[in-house]
Amino acid sequence: MGIFARLCDHYFNHDFFDPDPLWVGHFWSLGVEEHFYLVWPLVVYLCTRRGLLLTSALLIVAAPIVRFTMMHYDMDPAAVYTFTLSRVDQFAIGGLLALFVREYEPAQLMRWARWAAGATVLFLLVCVIALKRTFYWSNPEALGFGFSFLALGSTALIVFAISPQRSAIKGGLELGWLRFFGKYSYGAYVLHTPLQYTFMQLFGPQRIEALAAPLGHEAAQLIGLLGFIGLAIALTILVALVVYRFIETPFNRLKRHYEFRTPVRSNLAPAPAFGDEVDQEQMAEAALNKLVIMPEPKPATSGD
Repeated sequence: MGIFARLCDHYFNHDFFDPDPLWVGHFWSLGVEEHFYLVWPLVVYLCTRRGLLLTSALLIVAAPIVRFTMMHYDMDPAAVYTFTLSRVDQFAIGGLLALFVREYEPAQLMRWARWAAGATVLFLLVCVIALKRTFYWSNPEALGFGFSFLALGSTALIVFAISPQRSAIKGGLELGWLRFFGKYSYGAYVLHTPLQYTFMQLFGPQRIEALAAPLGHEAAQLIGLLGFIGLAIALTILVALVVYRFIETPFNRLKRHYEFRTPVRSNLAPAPAFGDEVDQEQMAEAALNKLVIMPEPKPATSGD
């Protein structure tokens, strides 16, 4: 109970439950994401495979250097946390995965994913046990190499999720309730801060704590905290469902106007998807397709 009491004190004594209804600081991640969407397609278009591998490797090395440099000059941890150039290693790791999925067998990727997941867990355990504190975003171990390891572990989870091989992690990621939250997580993320202000006015932790006062101070604080979090999550997801239905879905339908269309070449065999079994005949056909020279159209005659 003492641990929960300290947790409650932390939140009640900070501005976590006193938000500005117009604050949109959490949009920093959307800004970084948009930078990636603007720049990375051009990088992929201009670079060869070798150049793309080299660029990704350089970014993976450069981002921690940027973060350590910013910390060395005592820059605001929030700036280190949100600066685009201090986050490019995570995008580069994802870019490498997109390349490897097309070039390596699922079994090989799964072996690498197990090593990546193990390294991430080991790093987190060392940080928590050796430093005897939580892995908080503003701590040097998180701002330094922590983000890189978290990206590595997240990439491993993606491999587990898309691999045809069954595993306990894959089964967990396919749970219906988890996929439900994933489907509406974007709307919930965008809306949770402005909604939090409204929720505070309606049923803030102190209001719930007052109802549980007969149970004692610590128990009442805990009930107030968990009660508020539970109600806030439920109502935020409900609002996200409405937004998904009436705003996100109509916009998603516009994608049909911008679908990628492959060149019309009937003699091309479709590329095998990740995890599909590919026999020798398919491989030979794919190789031959790359060498096919399309015949020139016959000149029109007067009888046509």
